[in-house]
Amino acid sequence: MTGRDGVRAALLVALLSGALRAESPFVQAATVLQDSAPEIEIKAFFLLNFSRFTEWPESTFAGNPEEFRIGVLGPESSLEPLQRTLAGKSVGKRAIKLVRAVVPDDLKGCALVFISDAEKSQIPAALATFKGLPVLTVGETEGFAESGGILNFYVENNKVKYEINPDALGRAQLKATKLILAAPKKVKDR
Repeated sequence: MTGRDGVRAALLVALLSGALRAESPFVQAATVLQDSAPEIEIKAFFLLNFSRFTEWPESTFAGNPEEFRIGVLGPESSLEPLQRTLAGKSVGKRAIKLVRAVVPDDLKGCALVFISDAEKSQIPAALATFKGLPVLTVGETEGFAESGGILNFYVENNKVKYEINPDALGRAQLKATKLILAAPKKVKDR
């Protein structure tokens, strides 16, 4: 991890935890991070932290106990920035492995699945594929969480934020720490 990656990761953990308040001297640094980093890099660090602050049943990793698989349903162009940002990272003792697919069924062995906006037409099929499975579904399409996805990115005031659907989290048999549950928005299924 480079020094820059470490600073970004620390700032994003602080942002997720709500530790950064308006009166904090770190707010300016967080603002610089949001203003200077590409949106996909910021989302990659959020994905890393979502992975680190969620509990999965141990059976999730039975097939690949050494890997933490993050699936990407999207074009090849969405995978490269994630690979660059998450290279060498781990979740606990499990090395992160990114897996890209063009159909949801090919990502069933993943603990987290990120569905890019470019694949919004596949959201219903993806959510049906992972329904009831211990898979943290993360999207970036308006209405994703209300459709049954667990976490969804959105941009507000030029800042990347996320919303959570706690009911979908429960259906997936996952437990999230207060850091994730403190999402700026909570939504329910439509």
